[in-house]
Amino acid sequence: MKTMIVTLTAAALLAMTGCGTQRPLGRDFGNATQQNMAVQIANPEVSKTAPTYDGARTAAAIKRYREGQVTEPTAETTSEN
Repeated sequence: MKTMIVTLTAAALLAMTGCGTQRPLGRDFGNATQQNMAVQIANPEVSKTAPTYDGARTAAAIKRYREGQVTEPTAETTSEN
């Protein structure tokens, strides 16, 4: 029984040695995440006010949709040129 406890303790200590080493983080750690977030945000300050809705305009849009005459949206760019 004592041999088994010593063996299990030694195995546990050996397994924990893998957790003890930590590589230093690079200077650019986290840049990929920040870059991915930045390219997904087109313009975070588009409007500070709540959107307004016009019933007549909405009804016309629904009518165009049902008749298959949808106005295609224009392409939006994210560059500041």
